[in-house]
Amino acid sequence: MEDRSAEIENEPAGGKINIGKILRVFLSKWYWIVACIAIMLAGAYVYLKFAKEIYATTAIIRMAETKTEFTELVNLGDQSASDENETEMFILKSQSLLESAVNNLDYPVTYYTKGRVKDVNIYPQKPFPIEIVSADSLLRGVPDFEVTRKDGASFTLAYEKGGDEVKRNYKFGQMITFDQLKFIIRSGLNMGSHTYRIHFNTVPELVNEVRRGYSITPGGKTKIMSLRLSGPNPVLIADILNTIIEEYIKNDAGRKKQAATQTIDFIDSQLLQFSQQVNKSQDELSNYKKNNDIVNLSAKGNQLLAEVNSNEQAKNQLEIEQLYIQQLETEMKQNRNAITLNLGLGGQTESLLSTLIANLNNLIKDRNVKLEQFDEQSSLIQVIDNQINEIKRAAMNNIRLLKDRNNKTIRFLDSENAKLKQNLRAYPTDEQNLFNLQSNFDIKQKIYTYLNEKKLESEISRAATVANASVVENAKPNFALVSPISASIYQNAIIFGLMLGLGLIFLARALNPYLHDPAEVQIASTVPILGMIKKNNEVLNEDEKQSLDLLSSKSAFAEAIRSVRTNLSFMQADQASKIICITSEVAGEGKSFVSVNLSNSLCLMDKKVVLIAADLRRSRLHKTFDMSPDHKGLSEYLSNQASLENITNKTVIENLTFISSGKIPPNPSELLHRDRMKELLVILRQQYDYIIIDTAPVGLISDSIPLIQMSDINIFVIRSGVSKISAVKLPARIDREYRMNKSSIIMNAFEPNAFRASFFSADSTEGNYNSYYYADYNYNSPYYDDEPVKKSFWKKIFGK
Repeated sequence: MEDRSAEIENEPAGGKINIGKILRVFLSKWYWIVACIAIMLAGAYVYLKFAKEIYATTAIIRMAETKTEFTELVNLGDQSASDENETEMFILKSQSLLESAVNNLDYPVTYYTKGRVKDVNIYPQKPFPIEIVSADSLLRGVPDFEVTRKDGASFTLAYEKGGDEVKRNYKFGQMITFDQLKFIIRSGLNMGSHTYRIHFNTVPELVNEVRRGYSITPGGKTKIMSLRLSGPNPVLIADILNTIIEEYIKNDAGRKKQAATQTIDFIDSQLLQFSQQVNKSQDELSNYKKNNDIVNLSAKGNQLLAEVNSNEQAKNQLEIEQLYIQQLETEMKQNRNAITLNLGLGGQTESLLSTLIANLNNLIKDRNVKLEQFDEQSSLIQVIDNQINEIKRAAMNNIRLLKDRNNKTIRFLDSENAKLKQNLRAYPTDEQNLFNLQSNFDIKQKIYTYLNEKKLESEISRAATVANASVVENAKPNFALVSPISASIYQNAIIFGLMLGLGLIFLARALNPYLHDPAEVQIASTVPILGMIKKNNEVLNEDEKQSLDLLSSKSAFAEAIRSVRTNLSFMQADQASKIICITSEVAGEGKSFVSVNLSNSLCLMDKKVVLIAADLRRSRLHKTFDMSPDHKGLSEYLSNQASLENITNKTVIENLTFISSGKIPPNPSELLHRDRMKELLVILRQQYDYIIIDTAPVGLISDSIPLIQMSDINIFVIRSGVSKISAVKLPARIDREYRMNKSSIIMNAFEPNAFRASFFSADSTEGNYNSYYYADYNYNSPYYDDEPVKKSFWKKIFGK
């Protein structure tokens, strides 16, 4: 036997994944996979029957460009298209807009047709009109009603109350009262024999339903936005989405008209005042001319009057502007909401102020919208507040400069008029008085005309107001399902069924800790496999006497024993007489069975064999040879109570001698450690070709250690489907600890099983080592079980 001392010190190299073996494992349980796929397909079918059908529709809107030169000049928060789109997205999703849209939709009742599996929303059909007389805004406690026509004049109304079904008969047109709800079903001519379910909607309920399927996708840096709404009825969601867009456009235009309306109100207040002044000054002028018999001023007087009137008109216009600016300043200081005054003043300074106000209003609108989702202390709101404060400071500074400029201009015009009026002293007193009255009337008349022109301009501007948003594509009913998609559901069911089947196979293998494949032994251990004994399908009785006749047949089992015998002949070939110690990790792995059959096989080669039952605690070998358990054996010999002649027994098998274990001693481990055991083996070596020692399980107790050390060959029996990985690692561990090199493994009860085959192919016979496995082992308890018990159905699936 070649030297394996280097192997004992090294870890095993492991194995390579064998795709063919993996496929055979899965194919061995193909019906598991088919069953899992069938179950998943059945589940998918049931799901599709009960799943709520979801449709989707989209609409596209375009936002008008609102960027100004001032925005680019001061780089105010980088008001890019994406930022403006984000602001408009907040508005489009705002609670107030959705509530307004739902109210305008006029959708108080949802009609469903009753089905065997699920009810279907039949909007826009109304099989019978319902008039709601009065209702609580939230309709608390109002259930759904089922309506079935009895005849042309009456119907049955059914609903649940307190877990019980209530049915009542009503006539068409009769008032129906339920708590805070009063309604009338007018006619049922279109009902037919169907049963309908009606649900009374509330605004909060519809808004929440819209929010669940409502999404907006901006067009990146463009001014395009795509609105998407999903729901159970394609016509309904298209109507809702179009109503949302209509309401948004109407509100946007309304905000613009509000500014023009407030400007018109301001002009009206000035017109009322100047109208009274014009009438008064006209009366004074007419009376003066009549009383003093004066018709008109002289030519020079008219020229002077024109110059004075021009200055006075300019002055009065500036005074009106000052009133507007003062009102604007007051509103900006006191009002946190948008600034609605917009007089459309001319000039560079006024244009800058208008731009500042426009940007201020945009930021305030953005702030109010985002407050629906963010707290006032959030960083986003703080950034907007800082921008608002910066614009307000710039606007207030602009207002101050504008007021100063107007005041200087007014003072200049006053001084010019004072100079012009000095020339009146050369005129007669009557003409001076007429000049003053005519000047006062002309100035007020022109200011009155100027205000009317401004009012007309504002009214035209208000009438021509359009919203920033325009519809590119309206929402249309789309009857293609978006959920559930049958093909996708069935495809996923097949995939999940396949994964479930494969997972169950993996799980069943993972939950089974036992060894089944020789490749697992080769991968896990450095100790060579001496042979594999095929599972014997013959049922042995409790005494296992039939095992003495098994080798007489030409079965695969008998051939496997002969193969082990042949391999054994190459081990320790220089020894004339070989001591073979046969052990296992735990009981039930078949070491005694192997000992008897190996001894029998060696005898068939005309070898003299002695079989020693060295398990002094619970040996059963005496039953195989039909001997009494009280027959003198090894324990009596080791305790000097019997001689060798007294304990050796001839058997029915030629050349086979048997030494039983004898009576159970109180100190079996100490007896086996005595020199008398060594002396016995020396004597037997001189008389026999093979000394087979059947020992106690070495994984449970240490009784076998001295025998293992004294033997020439140590055979560790591993039983397929019974032994665990620790049993494979034990032989190499013992060799390493006791510095030996004489262990080998026999795999007992091996039966080819594609399901239990290893995924790996051994590419090395190296192995690693595991710790001893200890358990209670006494005179009255089994090692584990002497023979494996019959397994339940589930253990058969997840076990051997």
